[in-house]
Amino acid sequence: MKASVQTYIIVAMMMKLEIDYRERGETAKKSSRRERAEMYYTSKGIEVESKSLELGDFVFDDKVCYEYKTIDDFMQSFNKNHIFNQVTNQSACYPFSFLIIEGSISRYIDSKRHYLKKHYETQKEYSIRLTNKYKGGLRRCRSICNVITVNTEHQAFQEMFLQTQKCLNLKGYGAMKRDNLATESVVDVVLCSVKNISTKKADTIKETLDITKLTDLLDCSVQDFTSVKGISKKTATNLHHFIHEGELGEI
Repeated sequence: MKASVQTYIIVAMMMKLEIDYRERGETAKKSSRRERAEMYYTSKGIEVESKSLELGDFVFDDKVCYEYKTIDDFMQSFNKNHIFNQVTNQSACYPFSFLIIEGSISRYIDSKRHYLKKHYETQKEYSIRLTNKYKGGLRRCRSICNVITVNTEHQAFQEMFLQTQKCLNLKGYGAMKRDNLATESVVDVVLCSVKNISTKKADTIKETLDITKLTDLLDCSVQDFTSVKGISKKTATNLHHFIHEGELGEI
């Protein structure tokens, strides 16, 4: 047996998984997503524990965190920046942070067809709107964490398992890990994710505009950012766009 395969098996056997006990998935199914995940990962030799998690839905070895969204949940979570806040907080606390999305945008559009007919004249109009919202949301989340899209729940479980193997065995596999930022808060993570904003400039922005939490940042306008010493109009516009891109009202 090759060394890389041996390492793969050893890492799996030593792995521990914590699943948020509120993970239910589709209510029409007899078992919950948590129960189905427990069966899947236990069969892989992984120790599984169900508990209340403050961040994420699946956490492997206190290092690899996954927020799990169906396509329906993902599309609805844009309201009030819910998903954006989730992945930002998650990425600030775990060395490996992922958002996994189950389902396709085409299926979601079909499921909303009758409802949206009341608000849009043509299928093309609402299809374009929802598709753009989906793509914008993906781009926005990818600026904060790693995003994986799958078609089925089983594929989601499999992808989490395989990607976690990579994260926990960097030497053998490499992994999708974001560089750790020299930051102290979620606000710092957001600011330093924008081009041309260093940790020093982030501190200046927070001090000048009296920003202490994420909601303070969301309330800032382009003019507010340009009032900060060292922040150009272009950087201010990029920052404002980064924060608010894809922010749409409820469907």
